[in-house]
Amino acid sequence: MAIIQKLKVLLLKLTLKHIFISLICLFGSNIYSQNVFVTYYPETKKIRESFEGMVNNGDTVKNGAYKIYHNNDSLWQSGCFRKDTLTGQWLDYFPNGKLKQKLYFEDGLLEDTSLSFYENGNLYQINVYKKDSLNGNCLTYFKDGLLKEENYYLKNLKNGDQKSYYENGNIKDSYNVLNGQKLGKYIGYYKNKNNQLQKVCFYNKIGLEGKLIGYYESGNKMNESIFNNDTITGEYKEYFDTSLLILSVFGHYKDGEKNGDWQWNYPNGETNVLGVYNNSLRCEEWKIYYPNKKLKQKGSFLLGKEDEKWIFYSEEGNLNLIGYYSSGTRVGQWTGYHSVNKIKSISFYHKGKKNGMAYGYDLSGKLVETGFFVDNKIYYSN
Repeated sequence: MAIIQKLKVLLLKLTLKHIFISLICLFGSNIYSQNVFVTYYPETKKIRESFEGMVNNGDTVKNGAYKIYHNNDSLWQSGCFRKDTLTGQWLDYFPNGKLKQKLYFEDGLLEDTSLSFYENGNLYQINVYKKDSLNGNCLTYFKDGLLKEENYYLKNLKNGDQKSYYENGNIKDSYNVLNGQKLGKYIGYYKNKNNQLQKVCFYNKIGLEGKLIGYYESGNKMNESIFNNDTITGEYKEYFDTSLLILSVFGHYKDGEKNGDWQWNYPNGETNVLGVYNNSLRCEEWKIYYPNKKLKQKGSFLLGKEDEKWIFYSEEGNLNLIGYYSSGTRVGQWTGYHSVNKIKSISFYHKGKKNGMAYGYDLSGKLVETGFFVDNKIYYSN
């Protein structure tokens, strides 16, 4: 209610001031030899503009009251010129006749408080200008009338405390700005839980700086990371959505790239994947585990792609498959095993496709099947 009352007082003051200035503009224009000029839409012959002015050295100079109309005859804009310069109060309208903007000019520059409206009549923005630049507290509203943003400007740049809100009225974020750049603490909130933190971080003049902490909507911690001049660096942690702070991911960044040992876990805290990064490319040996802690597969990466020998195991821990990669593509001999670690199959790959002879064996080691492949297509088998 206090905001509404202040808005009413503001509108009254602005209206009186603008009427006074507009009267000066209109009556002051009479010292010249004035004429009324009218222009028309060429297609419909309806009036487009109507304005007071004068002819000076063959040029038409707008001087006095001015109106322009939509093609449906409704008023589009009204205001006042003084020697072709915008002055006093100007009003913009939607085609349905409702007020769109209320502006105030001095010597062609926006001054004082301007108001913008939605087509349904609700207030959209309150902006404060000084010499054509935003200066002061500016407010933006949703179409239903709820506050969307609270911003403070200085010389057309955001400065000081800033806040924004969700459509349901809950706060979205709050932060400080210096000359248009975030500086200091930033707090983000979830939409459906009032004041439930989404993330907390800090900014310097370059960008993100220091620790960033993210939260689940439940309130549990989601992740932790560290930034230096807007670049992620140092220790990185992700957690499962539980109050027990069980790590789901743990690793390190250097200059914005993943580097060193990284680990992924199951929700019970047991290891899922162990690997190494070099400038965000997988390298060296990687291991993947089953939830029962048994090794599932292991092998090496080179420049982010599988390379050399890879070994695969069953969930019971038995040898399942041995094969080779080159730049992420299957090559050479691939050998499959029965559960008792006896050879089950042998096949050969070239450029990722099965090529050449393939062999199948029973548990006794007896050859029971052969075939010949060309680019994964079998040409004969027995």
